[in-house]
Amino acid sequence: MLPKYASATLWLIIIMAYGSSPLSAFDYHLELTTDDGLPSSFIKQISELPSGALAIATDDGLSFYDGYEFHNRSIPHGLPDRYVKQTLVSSDNTLWVATDSGPAFAKLDDDKPIPYSFTTLPFDPDDNDKRIRRLIEINDGTILMAGQNRIYRINEDHSIEPLSFDFEPEFQTNFVRSYTFYKDKKGNILIPSTANGLLLIENGADYVRKIPDTGLSESLLDIEISGVIPEDGLQRFWVASDDGIYKMDWDYESAKVIRSQWIEQSSGIDVDVVKPRNSDHLFIGGNGEGLFTMDKESHAVKPTRDFFSNYIKHVHIDRSNNIWVSTDHGINMLPVFPFANVGKEKGLPRRYVTDVVNDKLGNLWVATHGGIYFREAGEENLQQLDYLENEFVKTLHYEPGNSNLIVFSRNIIHNINVHSLEASIIAELDPVMDVELAVLQDNNLYWMVDNSGLLYRYDSLHDSLRVFGPDDGISESLSGITLTEDNTVWVSGTSRFLAYFDPGNEEFISIDWDDYYVEPDPDTYFTYIHPGVDNQLWLGSTEGLYHLDTAPHSEPHDTVAEHHFCTTFAGESTRWIKNSGEITWVGTNQNLHWIYSEDFCDPAQQVIRTFSTVNGLMSTSFSHGAAYLDQDDFLWMGTNVGVSYYNGGTFSTNASPVQLRYWRVHDDVFHTAEERELDHDVSHMTFAFTTYDYPSEDIYYQTRLKETGESWSEPTNQSVFSRSFYGSGWYTFEVRASRNSTDWTEPLQLSFYIPPPWWMHNYMIAAYVVVLFFMVVGFINWRSRELKKRNKDLANSVRERTEHLTKTVDRLEKEIAQRRKIERQLKESNFTKERLIKIISHDLRSPFQGIVGYASMLRDEFGELSDEEKTGMIDQIVTSSNRAVNLLTQLLEWVTLQSGKMSFDPDTLRLADLVNETLELLQSLSESKNITISHNIADDIMVFADKHMLQTVLRNLLSNAVKFTDSGGEVTVEAEQSTSGTEITVSDNGVGVEQHTLDQILSKEKTVSTKGTQREAGTGLGLVMCVEMIRRHGGSLSGRSKPGEGSTFVISLPSDKGISSAQNGSKKEAGALT
Repeated sequence: MLPKYASATLWLIIIMAYGSSPLSAFDYHLELTTDDGLPSSFIKQISELPSGALAIATDDGLSFYDGYEFHNRSIPHGLPDRYVKQTLVSSDNTLWVATDSGPAFAKLDDDKPIPYSFTTLPFDPDDNDKRIRRLIEINDGTILMAGQNRIYRINEDHSIEPLSFDFEPEFQTNFVRSYTFYKDKKGNILIPSTANGLLLIENGADYVRKIPDTGLSESLLDIEISGVIPEDGLQRFWVASDDGIYKMDWDYESAKVIRSQWIEQSSGIDVDVVKPRNSDHLFIGGNGEGLFTMDKESHAVKPTRDFFSNYIKHVHIDRSNNIWVSTDHGINMLPVFPFANVGKEKGLPRRYVTDVVNDKLGNLWVATHGGIYFREAGEENLQQLDYLENEFVKTLHYEPGNSNLIVFSRNIIHNINVHSLEASIIAELDPVMDVELAVLQDNNLYWMVDNSGLLYRYDSLHDSLRVFGPDDGISESLSGITLTEDNTVWVSGTSRFLAYFDPGNEEFISIDWDDYYVEPDPDTYFTYIHPGVDNQLWLGSTEGLYHLDTAPHSEPHDTVAEHHFCTTFAGESTRWIKNSGEITWVGTNQNLHWIYSEDFCDPAQQVIRTFSTVNGLMSTSFSHGAAYLDQDDFLWMGTNVGVSYYNGGTFSTNASPVQLRYWRVHDDVFHTAEERELDHDVSHMTFAFTTYDYPSEDIYYQTRLKETGESWSEPTNQSVFSRSFYGSGWYTFEVRASRNSTDWTEPLQLSFYIPPPWWMHNYMIAAYVVVLFFMVVGFINWRSRELKKRNKDLANSVRERTEHLTKTVDRLEKEIAQRRKIERQLKESNFTKERLIKIISHDLRSPFQGIVGYASMLRDEFGELSDEEKTGMIDQIVTSSNRAVNLLTQLLEWVTLQSGKMSFDPDTLRLADLVNETLELLQSLSESKNITISHNIADDIMVFADKHMLQTVLRNLLSNAVKFTDSGGEVTVEAEQSTSGTEITVSDNGVGVEQHTLDQILSKEKTVSTKGTQREAGTGLGLVMCVEMIRRHGGSLSGRSKPGEGSTFVISLPSDKGISSAQNGSKKEAGALT
């Protein structure tokens, strides 16, 4: 019978408060991306199958994770689309899958925990929008689906029908999911929507209605039950919105919101996911802000940790309470551990910790090679004490209930009051001493073992120091010292040396192992000694753990019950032992071991669980003697890099049942464990297993062949096994698993039969004669058929290779085209970045420098300047500000155009009116330079264009013409229209530019920002924007120029059919991005 610590069904439950829980730190997390086998890093949702396998919805199919590898499913496996949004396991053990092309399903089988193929349901919605974003099962087993702005029901016969709305819903855009589901206690379906607030499908209803007077935002993204019952008949929910979290009390009988409260502490978080973390806290996933936890009572919001991406898409908590976070850049798994760490982030530098104590006040004391660090109860971080700063502190001694902490540095004994932190020196001893371990006897006798193995005793009453040697019974180098309940000092060391102090004779008496039934090896090195109950001793050695009954010392020990060799940790050196009742903790130089036993040294009663860094420990290289078990049974452990502690949480020692991942025999792969008859020539097989427990590195396996009587193999966390088999007969291959403990699961058995070779049977002798006769008779016919078959095979081979080469050429041509397209896109992206950096670093900085300069002069010399000078400086500031505003406006318009977010609304326009409007805008500029702008465009010329874009292009071209034309010059605008489109020409007789420079600007290979003829400022963006805007119309912009003669630009716009075609192509391109 095992206690709660080793319960076979008890999963890890953290019972710590929020502040000290290891969950609040998330020291360790597992990152999974496409490099690990995911088909896509854009993860939409994670759900858990009955087997424990994880179903992962991605933008490139559905993936299943078994703890070791991903099994990916997509269109070839029956899914209607590779864009998978959600999965749902219904009550009839069916896995439903929502995709961008409708729903699919697969029946789950106990023998095949991961489905291979899917069935797509016929789905033909009226609006032809087949995208399904959410699924839920309602009370009668019916499945509801949330489409884009639609809600559907899957009937029992798998037909699909839409539900009606009793109001006119506001449809959401294509880029945001419209609805999310949650079922209340009565079976009503609550539906947060992104455009219509909170909706409802009452239990049994076939329509959707809007819930009035909710007090919630109209843009809602998720909903989760709180677990708190505010009063009878109500349920409390947490509702996510694009501006934080709402707390809502819901009356499920009358189907209305009783009260709602916006949580102010969540303000500014675009909450996409809300998920209960435990009874006290809530996970909040931000759409760009990361993952947070929120206290359900105080509403305090805290960030967790950084992930690949701060765009949190989903949070799943598995059956072991591990936390899986879906992002748009992969999966992060946060294992739930019973351990936490105190390191650099908590104020403790990466130091070798020599000892650790948690006193009765809850203060944490840490001894290191660089002094003492202290954390006051209730505080988060440690701070270094000024006292003993940078000193080599070796060990600490603290008696629970006492107010004094005894500190041992190399050769000095110190006292620190845990209340006042006042410190003093008790004694300064021999300078050659270097204390390693110490105990305090009768409040005045300080027993110390130094790092050379010598034993010292300092008597504070008589201020005397004594060294114990061979004449005093210390015949070996010491490594351990302790004090038992009867106030006896015990020491241990090399060559199985163990002795206790006889105060009457003032000497040590060593144990004679001949008096014991079990005798340690003469070379046994007792590395650590620890007192147990009733004067018992725990001895850690290089070969294992011993348990010794020491009373009475004067009587010989001659029964096996008085001395036991309890367990072994092969290749490990014991650093410390801590015991509390039936639980014993052992720290070694490699691992941490938890041992439970009602009778410690009875293997049948003993359960051992081994922990390592996989379980959240920062290090398992523990320091000698650096462990402390406080009044709350918290175990504090010093390591070579900091402090780890066990926080009192419970954990499981066993694994889930072993399941087969695959069984490979030659080219055959099996996924079920039924008995099989194999081919006679089978000699080698490969088996792969899982328990669907996470992290899988914590699961250990053992295997054996049952019929051979072989022992279980050595435990390993490798889940794939290869075995060789010789001879025919029945075989049973067994595998079992554990969580790195002695508590093993029931074995999974794979039985198979390997028959003898067919030529070994007696009845085959007669067959040989018959076969030989027919072979001779039929040899000629056989030879003829063989030649015909060979000719046919050769012809087929030539045809197949020709087809293969043709396909290869087609594929390579497609790849070349794709790479050229990517090259163009990268080139345009680099141009955009470089131009943006240039404008911000130079053009945008210049006006602000002028503003700052004149403003500084006004501030510093205001009293000394004349009114005229002040007015002039203010005019300059205004001018520079206007320049900055104009530049920012043009820059914003350019960025909007580059991002594809600038609206494009073409209409039929009278070109002459548009040109006249543009000329009016430029009248003051042209008059200031005495430049004539004229046009002779006929009134009947109409163009199909976006007015804002075309006017922007004309304004840029005309303003450039004025800018680069000397006073008295001329600018003309002309237009010609044909059946294919319209050409608009803007000409000037200005300064002109080299043709190759103009060609580079128009092809976006180069941007030029130059001053006009009167030093007018520019950004170099004008022509680039013109080119982009005309391309949006399906047209082109070309130019001719020559220095000293002027420039001519020609805008070619297609007819309304041409621009409609271009617009449709743009829409298709946008649709591919949804």
